[in-house]
Amino acid sequence: MLLKLFIYGYLNCIPSSRRLEREAGRNVELMWLTGRLMPDHKIISDFRRDNGAAICRTCAQFVQLCRRIRVLKGGCVAIDGEPNSRR
Repeated sequence: MLLKLFIYGYLNCIPSSRRLEREAGRNVELMWLTGRLMPDHKIISDFRRDNGAAICRTCAQFVQLCRRIRVLKGGCVAIDGEPNSRR
């Protein structure tokens, strides 16, 4: 569920754990996605910190899947930012 929340935040330009916490409690789309669970910002932040490598591997597997089903044809894929970067 936290990975879904992380990806939702990335796709919708919501990088802040506190903003994701607020969105989980008010956004119907996000309530459906998370099963109405509302993690606090500390849990979201800890998930990002503790699972940076796994998040990167998940993104890499997604790119491989897109190539396999021929949705992505380019030789190079760039993803903006790093899961472990601190601002």
